Parts: sequence; C-alpha cells; structure tokens
Amino acid sequence: MTAPCFTPADRERLAAVEVAPADADADWLMDQASLCLAAPSADDEDALKRCLYALSRVGPWRRRAAVEFLAEVATGPRREAWGGAAMAALLPHAQDPACWPRCLELARDERVLWGGRLAMARLTGVEGIGVLASLIPRTDWTGFGLLADAHVAVLAHLEAAVAQTTLVALYRSADWYQRRLLFESLAPPAHPALVPRLIEVATGADTATRRAAAEAFGRLGDAAAAPWLQAALLDPDADVRRLAGEALAALGIAPAPPADSPTVPDVGDAWSRLARAPRRVPIAFWLDRTVRAAGAYTSLAWALVAASSLAALLLARPVLAPVGLVVGGLWLLLALPIGATLAWREGALVRHGVAVPADLKAVRRVERTREVRGSRIKSVWYHHAVAFASLDGALQKRTVQLDRPLGRPRAGVPLLYRLGDPSTLLLFDGLRALRVDARGRLRFRLTLASALGAAAIPVVVAAIALLRLR
Repeated sequence: MTAPCFTPADRERLAAVEVAPADADADWLMDQASLCLAAPSADDEDALKRCLYALSRVGPWRRRAAVEFLAEVATGPRREAWGGAAMAALLPHAQDPACWPRCLELARDERVLWGGRLAMARLTGVEGIGVLASLIPRTDWTGFGLLADAHVAVLAHLEAAVAQTTLVALYRSADWYQRRLLFESLAPPAHPALVPRLIEVATGADTATRRAAAEAFGRLGDAAAAPWLQAALLDPDADVRRLAGEALAALGIAPAPPADSPTVPDVGDAWSRLARAPRRVPIAFWLDRTVRAAGAYTSLAWALVAASSLAALLLARPVLAPVGLVVGGLWLLLALPIGATLAWREGALVRHGVAVPADLKAVRRVERTREVRGSRIKSVWYHHAVAFASLDGALQKRTVQLDRPLGRPRAGVPLLYRLGDPSTLLLFDGLRALRVDARGRLRFRLTLASALGAAAIPVVVAAIALLRLR
C-alpha cells in the first residue's frame, strides 16, 4: 500500500492556508499535489481535493502558475479521477483576462469534460463566444443546466458584433429545444440590438420556438417586436396566436390582425400544421384502428373468418370452413375488445392531444413472450426514445411503444401528448394511414392493409347473412 503523502504537519499547514494561500503557500500546494498525483493513496484523497480547491484562491501573482498546473491535471494521465476537481478549481480564475488564453485552450481540448469546456468558454466573455458556438449545438439534454448558462453568456455580450452574428447563425442551425431555451433565457431590459436579431431567429422557425418567442417578446417589453407579434396573430398554431395577443397587451398595443399570410408558411412538417385540439378525426380512421389496433393478431383473425365464410358459401361441401369460422370467431372474441380499447385510446389522443415537435433519439426492438393456457405467444414491439418540451417549458424524456419502427433517429418528429399527462404519448407517424393536409385538417389515406381490413367486415357480415338464408 502506498504511504500517505500528507503528514500530520502537512495537514495542519493545509488547514491553515487553504482559505487564503499566500504566494509561497501556492508553490507548496502545487508541489504537494504533484507528489500525491504521482503516487496516489486512498488516505490522501480528501486532502488532495482540498489542496486543489485551495489553488482556486491563490492571489494574482501566482494565479497563472496555478492555472497552468490545474490545466495539466485536467488534461493529464490522472484526469479521469481528478479532472473534474481541477476544472472546478480553475473556474474562479477564468474571470481574469490574463488567464483567458489558457482557459480557451481547455475549452477546445477534447480531453476535458464537456461541462468544464462549456463553463470555461462561458466565463471568458466575448473571447469565448466562438467556442460556445461550436459547443452548444453538440450539447445533449444531459447538459441542459449548463446550456442555460451558456445561452445567458451569449446574450450578455450582444454589444459585440461577433456575438450578434453568432447568435443568428447558431440558433438557425441548432435544434429546436436550443432555440426555445434561448428565448426562455431572456430577461428585461433588452439590449437595443437584441430584438431585431431574435426576430430573425423566430421568423420561419418551428412551433415550439415561435411559442417561446411570442412569450419572450411580451416579457422584454420592446415595441420593436410589435410587427412580428401582429403577424403572429395569424399563425397556424393557436398557442402562438394566444401568446402573441398577450404580448401585445403587455406592450400596450391593441391587436390588429394583418392582412398578410401567416407568419410561418407550410414547411411540410405534419406537427407544424396540426391545429389546436380538439380535431375532427375521419370516421374511416376509427374503423381502421378498430380492425387493426391489436396488431397482426386481429388482422389474421378477420382474414380467417372472411375466408371461411366465403368458403362455406361458395363450396358445396366445405370441410374446413366451420373450423375456420369457430377458430376465427373465438379469436375475434378475445382480440376485438383489445383492438377497440386501443383504437379508442389512440383516437382520443389524436382528437384532444397537443401536437409538439420531438427528437427521436433511438429505436429499440423488444420481444415479449408469455404463456397463455400452455401456449407460448411471442409479440414484438419497438420502443422509441423521444425528447420534447411540454407547454410549461419543462423538457421531457419518454419512451413511446409502437408495433413497428419509424426509421432512424431524427429531429422534428410530430408527437401528440395529453395535457397534464406527459406520459400519455403517441408518435403521429405511427398512425400509418392518418395524414395532415396543407390546411391542417386530418385526412385518412387508404392503404392496401386498410382496404383489406375494412373489406373483411362487410364480407363476413354478408357471408353469414347468406348462409342463414341458405
């Protein structure tokens, strides 16, 4: 076992100097930490951590030396164990312009933890905006708290031309939740150059961004946003229209709907054209989902009953037709209630659910096997991991189960969820035959599977009626 690096006398000195180390103490702290990092001992972990944090309090004369030492720890061979503590000790020094060059090097270094890179770029002022612009689009949901600080840092330096240019370029290419977070980070008073730039970001953006923009413009209280808000009164999304009216009222401007076209034209995304619930659902959709909502089991049962009915009607001596009728009938007796329940649940969500954009993160295939009266039944489901922002601004991560995969992970998929219950979700693309036309209305598109499923019902009814007549 390695002998401890900190003797009792060293621990006493550390306790005496760690709050406000002098220049000589700073050199001793770095020497002592180097010895411990070269031959780490479990007994030294607490003292080594205190030693690193004490370096965050050294004076200006030894600050650059302390920054260089901590940077070496954060990128050196012990970075997995002590890189986080070294970066935390570096953050107070990042506010000194003399240390900015080294801090920016760390912000660009792939060996440094992601959170530390964001924090370093954020604290270096205007100099770090370029680094932030490269880091923000690649930051996932796990760094949401760090992202909020990064957005505030960009907004705090809008007097610089590079910040204004970066703002528009960054948030036009970033994901929708990044743009929404930008608007949620705004606080009055607004910089004179801010609102025109934000209008550029919000114009033509997705529904979630437009909602956050309308709310933010009312909060900022800048009359320069009035033309955009007036145009938003004809937005396809009802929440954008409502928030725009509230923002105009907060600005003391009477809403006057413009004669122009809506703020956002049809961009081809189904969720951006979905109107506010409730929606009118085509009758054909209810019939289709009732027949097929229980998956292949229901469709196969209808096909078996339809084939057996026709065979019993057309053949003189149908031997197997009664067997098919009995098996298919018992099958439907079990499957139809399941199909009708699923159809009602999905139909209610389509009719009353709120439409929001979501990021499809991953698709996973799941097989389930269960025993039913001695028989093993295997079913296959696909779990779709999605991330979206609810209407109250909270970011959600959920899993949506479907009977088929929707393809590769992508951004901007249409998602329906019930107000007050973000756990009840439905991916609109998973509804197969249901689509949205250019005016935001729901339409039922007949497919081969839908046609066969719908045709099975009248075939069965007609065959049974003719058999009774015979």
